[in-house]
Amino acid sequence: MRFRGRMLTAALALAGGLTACGGDTTGPGFTPVPGITGKLAYVTLHEQSYKLHILDFQTGVMRTIHTSFAAEAIWPGAWYPDGHSLIVQWFSLSSGYRLYRMNEDGTGFAQVYATGNNFTPAYSPQGALAYCSYVPSSDPQAPRVEGLFVNGGLILPNACDVATGISWFPDGRAIALASWSGLYRLNLATKTATLLLVGSFRGAAVSPKGDMIAVDAVDQAGDTIWLVQADGSDSQVLVSGAAPQWSADASRLMFYRGSSLYVRELATGQDAKIGDYAGALWYP
Repeated sequence: MRFRGRMLTAALALAGGLTACGGDTTGPGFTPVPGITGKLAYVTLHEQSYKLHILDFQTGVMRTIHTSFAAEAIWPGAWYPDGHSLIVQWFSLSSGYRLYRMNEDGTGFAQVYATGNNFTPAYSPQGALAYCSYVPSSDPQAPRVEGLFVNGGLILPNACDVATGISWFPDGRAIALASWSGLYRLNLATKTATLLLVGSFRGAAVSPKGDMIAVDAVDQAGDTIWLVQADGSDSQVLVSGAAPQWSADASRLMFYRGSSLYVRELATGQDAKIGDYAGALWYP
């Protein structure tokens, strides 16, 4: 399956790799930025174990909520809409890709949808969980089941062989699907995908109002974040960077530039550095 190796690279290497973490009280290199609220889930590598942390932007306090010795990699996947729990993506060479849900205090760690290799999770504002899955067949002669699932049900077969990112529209009726062949809008009622933008994209983020999509475009020069209208029109290059995430009021975009996390004020075009955090997932 071509996508699996790409996903691991995008989630960890693109996010700046992993840094050692010796303390559990303050975020590494944390720089307060006026107007930035909420919290950030991220991962570090410490003494050959992966640690999952949550950083509070208001206080600068970091809590370690999970340590894994069994996984070759773990990273935050998706916040639940209320911000009190999240999906963690877990990978090992022996078991493949798995999704686990856990509370923000580290309790309740449990696997979600145990069948198959599951990855690239995304919650809708209403709490529906979309993810990519590759389910091996018990019959060697039978075809594998692969595609985009929502709450355990197959929605779009074979979508995830080239998919790189999933983001919900706020009404919960459609999904933006980024892939190496283009940006698509998936209508859940009709289970049809409409091409919005041609290109190679590593990820997508639908704005809170649903009127714009930030996409991570990839070419030989590197990663560039574009903004495009929800219907695919009026695409424009915003900034050199990767992995865009919206603020709650859509006035800012958080993104990676190299190994560092930045936030852009869209009205002014000004960028402010947040710090160096691998696999960062913002709950604004």
